[in-house]
Amino acid sequence: MRIFTLFCLLLTLVQLTGCTSKAKKECKGANWSYVGQQDGELGRENRSRYHYQKCNRYKVFVSTAEYEQGYLQGIERFCNFERGLNQSIKGLRPEVICAEQTKYTDGYESGLTEVCNTKKGKEDALSGKKFSSFCIKKSDYQIGYKNGQLLFCSHRNGYRQGYEGRDVLNVCKGSDFYDNFAKGFNEGKLEFLKKENLKLESDIKGFQSNLNYIKTTLDKKITQVQSLPKSDDSYIVQMKSQLETSIKNLKTKKDKMEKLILQSESKINLNNQQIGELN
Repeated sequence: MRIFTLFCLLLTLVQLTGCTSKAKKECKGANWSYVGQQDGELGRENRSRYHYQKCNRYKVFVSTAEYEQGYLQGIERFCNFERGLNQSIKGLRPEVICAEQTKYTDGYESGLTEVCNTKKGKEDALSGKKFSSFCIKKSDYQIGYKNGQLLFCSHRNGYRQGYEGRDVLNVCKGSDFYDNFAKGFNEGKLEFLKKENLKLESDIKGFQSNLNYIKTTLDKKITQVQSLPKSDDSYIVQMKSQLETSIKNLKTKKDKMEKLILQSESKINLNNQQIGELN
């Protein structure tokens, strides 16, 4: 055991020595302009301080000026027009590291203009989506969304949305059409809740019918088990086992039916509460 422990310590020491030797070699042979360029092209934060601290332990000089020069070249390649354009079109937030890179910001702005247009704004409003914070600075999108609201936030459409049980009131909040839309929406929702209650009441009747059948069958099975004589006869034992399995399954079905009835009744009570608020 002691020999094994010594072996592990020796192996760890060799590994650490190897890592230290490798790090020192990297510091001594580094082309700092190239290192900076690589960090920049990978979209990393400026790591000149990291490299300085790392190599200072081995008394190796780090040319921060060369690193900075290479880093700026790398960042310029990373923060290009195409990257800004693609990220904007995909709806991604801008790279913080590229905030001062003109090509990137121009590309990102072009993407916003392409995505956040009048058509997009109108489509979002008509589909019941909230105003996109991503496009908030684009006037074309705002105009399109406003036009979409004009069509979407009508009394008639409000009724339809409410009747279908959709929750889209936020689309029209803050607009000039909200009151008219909300009135239609609440009227439609009232009818939706009444319609849903009728369906739930019908479901409860079906559940209750199934529950009564299950209870009757369950009572019969329990009576059959109780009537069986105590015997080691294989036929009796097998019959008892089958009846007990059947009883177990019936109890599971009974619990399920009772749960469904309770859930439906709870939903009806919740709907009735909302109906009272809407009347």
